[in-house]
Amino acid sequence: MEDYTESEEKRFENYIKDMAEAGIKVVVCQGAMSEMAVHFFEKYKMMAIKIMSKFELKRITRAVGATAVVKLGTPTPEELGFASEVHFREFSS
Repeated sequence: MEDYTESEEKRFENYIKDMAEAGIKVVVCQGAMSEMAVHFFEKYKMMAIKIMSKFELKRITRAVGATAVVKLGTPTPEELGFASEVHFREFSS
């Protein structure tokens, strides 16, 4: 069982490493994000943003010219979007 966990972890790290090597700096995802994912995003100095609303995710993809990807793998250049700057502000009441 331990080997299974280590191999899954290594495969997931390679997935995020490949994204970093492709020049991806920011990842926006919908729904839950595992602690392992957060760890590897931090390791490869990538910003990861979790969006709960699929409508908000659609707005973001349209704004940056990206395509929402549902497969596990490095996105193609055609699927990537672009933003010259990314700012994240948290609002609370």
